[in-house]
Amino acid sequence: NCDAKFDVYLVYSVRPKNPLKNYSVIIDAFNKLTLKYRASWIFPVRFPFLPVHRLAIRLIVPPSTFGPHKSCTPSCIHGQCFTYVNDQSSTFCRCEWNAPI
Repeated sequence: NCDAKFDVYLVYSVRPKNPLKNYSVIIDAFNKLTLKYRASWIFPVRFPFLPVHRLAIRLIVPPSTFGPHKSCTPSCIHGQCFTYVNDQSSTFCRCEWNAPI
């Protein structure tokens, strides 16, 4: 159902957060029948010193899977390089390891 709304609460495991680090929420999407990777989004936590960070977003899943990117920073040795749907300038490496279900 594409109109489904979800409320998810992510609680910090350690408080207070290190003010010198950048924190983000990363959301990965997979096909619900095949479990194949579809897309990823990254959302920065802008004020990690606050006890609560509300992130109200609408995710639009692309009609097809984003293909691998040509180069990653840092380099991607045992996986494939991808960009985030909402931040094409940031890359990440998806590990190619698979385990039986």
